[in-house]
Amino acid sequence: MRMSVIIYTNMKKIFTLFLSAFALFCTMNAEEVTYDFSTSIPSGWSCSVEPNGFEKTGAERGAQFTKSSVLTLSGSKGISKVVVTCSANIDKKNSIAVSVNGTQFGTTAVLAKEANVEKTFTGTATDGDLVLTLTRGDKSIYIKKVVVTCTEAGNTGGNDDDQLGKDLDPEYVYADIVKVVAPTDEFYNQPYTFIQNNIEIKCSKTTHMDGYFSCAANETMSITATQPIVAITINGMVKKNFEATVNNGTLYYASSEETEITQDPVIYIGDINEKSVTLTCLKQLQCKEVTLYFKEAPELDLDELFGGMGGDEIYTYSYESDKVQTLTPAFDELGVVPFQVQMSEEVTLPFVNMFFENEDQDMELCLQFIADFDANTIVAPGVYPIDETLEVGHIVASPGGDEYDDYPSYLLTDYVDMGEYQDWNIFYLVSGTVTVAADPAGVKVVVDAKSYFGSTIKVTYVGPFVDYSTAIDTIAADKAAKNGKYIANGKLYIQRGNLRYNAQGLLVR
Repeated sequence: MRMSVIIYTNMKKIFTLFLSAFALFCTMNAEEVTYDFSTSIPSGWSCSVEPNGFEKTGAERGAQFTKSSVLTLSGSKGISKVVVTCSANIDKKNSIAVSVNGTQFGTTAVLAKEANVEKTFTGTATDGDLVLTLTRGDKSIYIKKVVVTCTEAGNTGGNDDDQLGKDLDPEYVYADIVKVVAPTDEFYNQPYTFIQNNIEIKCSKTTHMDGYFSCAANETMSITATQPIVAITINGMVKKNFEATVNNGTLYYASSEETEITQDPVIYIGDINEKSVTLTCLKQLQCKEVTLYFKEAPELDLDELFGGMGGDEIYTYSYESDKVQTLTPAFDELGVVPFQVQMSEEVTLPFVNMFFENEDQDMELCLQFIADFDANTIVAPGVYPIDETLEVGHIVASPGGDEYDDYPSYLLTDYVDMGEYQDWNIFYLVSGTVTVAADPAGVKVVVDAKSYFGSTIKVTYVGPFVDYSTAIDTIAADKAAKNGKYIANGKLYIQRGNLRYNAQGLLVR
């Protein structure tokens, strides 16, 4: 009896040593495969809930998830470690868990309020599906990169973007406007890539029939050329409750909770300025015709086409010049407008708009802080990042403008008043920092920012400031003043020189 116990014990030790040696062998032969989520979902991965978008400015945190989602990579072998570069913009409300073939690796990571941190999950080398479970409690979870240590990757890693357009003719000369129509062959629900007029259409899952090709629900369609595309329109149909995102450009789409919509265009993508666009559709899109614009965007009434159909209220950066330049304007006056916005029943955020002015040079800089007003330094001294987080202690990155307003934060130059019409150059600030400090002269503000199209804006202001919200209470209603508040048509406006703003400091065209 004792002998059998000894044999069992020794065999158990031998088997344990074998497993250790095998694990060491696997580790020595493992490789690190990197999957980049910066601008799109990498090849081989699927999401139970698609990301809300991809943060490519400011902190550049990658795929933004505003709902809980399960990310899955199939087909890998010998997975022993997973490193996730992730972010959250609220403390201890969101988490990430990792499992392979149903076995959890490490412990669930509860995310702090921090950007682009690495969370490491390890386990015994295992074959099977790699699953990242994102549990969203509030605000957003961001995934920028996943590095998998394994003996065999399910695919080559990276994004399909690296292979897009590889069969196109790089010397091809495009017309200003190029159209792509459905191929004549017919099939149902399978991956497919075709080329027309040196335009590549790559669908992860599509159907061809009756003069259309589709992007299936929860699938992607990439449109690629060999020179930058200005805009794209799609004539076709979208299913009920259609939603979509793009990795480049500004997306407008038609959508209805009641029925499918057929329209020309049913989708418009502007401000692209890249050679490829990948469209991710949460519901089916059917395309009769895709039109690419290489010289200038079409003139469309976007409000009429998309405003009442559930499409996102998205502004455009097209008012900004795409000529990259460095601007170092000087300002001789600084005014501020503090206000509050009720974001929900529980949350009210403090805002402070700073207006830097130089009337002699017809220019202005507007910065929108999410911060409490400080009577001595406007906002508390410190370094404020310009980004899209909409958090206290940050500056709002401009979403662009529309035909009525330019939205903070922005730099305006070369203002010209032509009576009934006005004109100016605008630069929408989307990244960078602003440093605020006390100074014997009043306040010191140092701006080091980038605009949407890459122009650099550097400003240093030292001097006093004026609180516009309290300096002009005596202005009469319905009577505009050179510098002051007034009411017109029941709305409150702020007049600064030749420029007019609403109560939140948005420039009114």
